[in-house]
Amino acid sequence: MGDSARATEKKPNRRPKNRNKNKTCRDLYVSDVTPFQIQLESCEQLLEKEGEVFVHGVGPLICSAINLALQIETGHPEGTYKTSTTTSTVDTIDEIGDRRPGSAEITLWLGITLFEIWIGLLSLLVFVILLGLRSEEYLTGTSWWLIFMPLFMADGLNAYFCIIVLIRMYLEGLYKTALFRASWSFALLSLVFVFQFLLCRKLAMSNTFEYTEIMSPLFIVLQLIAVRACQIN
Repeated sequence: MGDSARATEKKPNRRPKNRNKNKTCRDLYVSDVTPFQIQLESCEQLLEKEGEVFVHGVGPLICSAINLALQIETGHPEGTYKTSTTTSTVDTIDEIGDRRPGSAEITLWLGITLFEIWIGLLSLLVFVILLGLRSEEYLTGTSWWLIFMPLFMADGLNAYFCIIVLIRMYLEGLYKTALFRASWSFALLSLVFVFQFLLCRKLAMSNTFEYTEIMSPLFIVLQLIAVRACQIN
């Protein structure tokens, strides 16, 4: 008697080419990457070709999907198109896992974009340079308000950016998300601005606040970030 063995190559599991067999040419999936106007035009083209379109939205994009359907209905004579809304639960499998880069974690915890972080870091760099020059008596006669000017300008630019994002999200129909993001961003900007303003006045000898009182806005910011991080995780 003898033992025989046959070696076979184990091929790695591959994803099927068509992961959604039920998907048809009449299905339109709303995305937060594609501009709303382009998705609206795509829906118009599908309606002209197929006569019926199924608009799908998952999670926060449900409002965008409903808004898209309503735009189609109101953009044509009454009775041309009819809308019907249905909801369902879809089972999903996380095949990637939690592989978010460090930058994604930071933006998720702070609730701000990389652009806002970049503006803040750049202004902080300029502020540190000016502060060092004044400490070394190269800018002895310079006002503290001028030293803090890069930080104030960064707050203004970030506030302007938040307003643009708020308007864009409002036009896309994401009312609740837009309100939450705007409230969070303006709360952080307001607290940071109050801290910078009080610190600048303290250094300019314009108030008698203690440093513990001046640092209180930062303590509130840290508490808000901690609460947000706990809610996310």
